[in-house]
Amino acid sequence: MSRNPLSQLAKLFIVAVMTWVLAFDRCASAGGYSPTVKGKMDFYQIEPVDFSFHASWRSTRSYKSATNRLWYTYFQADENYAKKPLFVFLNGGPGCGTSMNLFAMNTAPYTLDRSRVPDGNLSELNEYSWTTLGNLLYIDAPNTGFSYMVGTDEQLRDSDFRLTEFIFGDNYNAFIDAAQVLRVVLKFLEDNSELRNNEVVFVGESFSGVRVSTMLNMLLYYKQYAEGKKVYKDSALTNLIEAQMLSVTSHKPPYSPAEVATQFKKQILIQPQIVDKYQHMDKVSALQKRDSLMDKLGADAKAEVSWREFLANAKKDKKDVAQTILRYLLYIKRDPYNCQKDADWTNNNEYSAMQALNSMDELSKITGGGNLRDVRYLMPNERKNALRFSMNSKIPIYASQIVNMLIFELPDDTQTVISMIPFWQKNLLDMDNPLKSLDYNLGALNDFDSYLVGTNPYIYLGFCMNSGGNSLAEVLYDIRYDRYDISLSDSAIYGTMFLENLALVDTFMTDAQNDIVVYAPTLVSQFDKGRFRKLVKSIDVASGNQDARAGRFTIKYKPNSIEGLDKTPAERNVAWYFYADSGHSVSSTQPKEFRDDVTNWINK
Repeated sequence: MSRNPLSQLAKLFIVAVMTWVLAFDRCASAGGYSPTVKGKMDFYQIEPVDFSFHASWRSTRSYKSATNRLWYTYFQADENYAKKPLFVFLNGGPGCGTSMNLFAMNTAPYTLDRSRVPDGNLSELNEYSWTTLGNLLYIDAPNTGFSYMVGTDEQLRDSDFRLTEFIFGDNYNAFIDAAQVLRVVLKFLEDNSELRNNEVVFVGESFSGVRVSTMLNMLLYYKQYAEGKKVYKDSALTNLIEAQMLSVTSHKPPYSPAEVATQFKKQILIQPQIVDKYQHMDKVSALQKRDSLMDKLGADAKAEVSWREFLANAKKDKKDVAQTILRYLLYIKRDPYNCQKDADWTNNNEYSAMQALNSMDELSKITGGGNLRDVRYLMPNERKNALRFSMNSKIPIYASQIVNMLIFELPDDTQTVISMIPFWQKNLLDMDNPLKSLDYNLGALNDFDSYLVGTNPYIYLGFCMNSGGNSLAEVLYDIRYDRYDISLSDSAIYGTMFLENLALVDTFMTDAQNDIVVYAPTLVSQFDKGRFRKLVKSIDVASGNQDARAGRFTIKYKPNSIEGLDKTPAERNVAWYFYADSGHSVSSTQPKEFRDDVTNWINK
């Protein structure tokens, strides 16, 4: 998922509210699919990472992340697994778990998609499993889904410490996030020698457009990161990358970007967020034009107030247009993630997935049938110091409500905000039979922990508020001035990294027609040559359609524009596949077409 960044006023408000609350606190049988599921669920512990940010106009600043335990589940390919690619699945948010999205929605051996599961069941064998394509590795990013951060006894008792762990730069920015997830991938390859030399394909949805772009850039251009030519420096990660490449290549380091790309040479991006400020700007502009998608939605809904009238009134009242778009979708009861669906379609899908994922029996079955009590770092005695929330988990953990509220402008009347707090408070244990829940079967957790969280609001807030400051004053000041050009809402650095990667990495991207959150036309327009003058010469587009989904857009590069390459290619194509019935989650609505398209693309 992708969420709109917070305004300056909203950030100030959230800091105040979090500080105030802290004072009181001190996720029919499938035809033709084999029922044999070869899977494994586990955690990797990522020790604290020493890293730094630096820029020519700013002093270098050092940071240290917390210990993180990142959840993953792995499935072998149906056939000839040792020679098949490894697909690495990552959802976005930031703050959304892969476990309740790509894992749950029709790519893994089991599906948790409520439209494809018989009444009375929580899961079903998935006839569209990607195990027909290769090996599957699903990772919950730091502190999302099942993954969690670890503190100390003293830190958990300190409300100020808990708050700072989420607000300042040490734990939640795109670079340390990507570095930690990349460590899991490298550790997994090291631990599974039969797959160590296999092709790796990153599959990123929504915010993971940023995550995958950052991970690939760290891999391909790792020498520039090691030498301080990039904004992020992490010496230990450099060593891990070289150790991996030493097992793949025939010579010792250093390795060129082209050599790294022999293994990490494909990416699949599902409605990706990449340059948020350009995508946001282009979407707002396009949806204000006459006969836009918003006009058609209002007409289809037979709304008493048309989009034109609604927009005119909002402008008269000086309301933000982006928020007005979302408010109109709420008014006509449509889902912004798939505007042809009812307003609660996405939330209900996530709710159903969380029911299955929070069930002892279901979680064991859908991750390969192992005994959950044997999974390291899952049991309460191993996670006494887990820190998933800066506030007591009983206060606001129904994350979709708080995040959806934050999509809209904060009301002028603070009492309206306070009145919404009960909607944030739904505990996961209410979601299914307590006798089957993880909490009941495995044991209760501390007040700042939970076995599963679908969307972690504290992670979202941490990313939105972070631009490299390490004090409250700097965070608030950096709302208007990005210290290291890493802000998700203001920086174009992630677009630069995508373009640098594209020069070497074959790319599949979705063109889903019903997504308002990441509006498909902006996936191309964000790379306009006027915005990336140093890299882009021009862009050609040949869109797909209902009958021929395989569209493409072509980036034409300026000569010798990418540092670190012997020669910048003249042009590179992005395979841009058209999905008429899909929104943000393509695997939820068109799983057969999606897998077929990926199969054809992989095999070209």
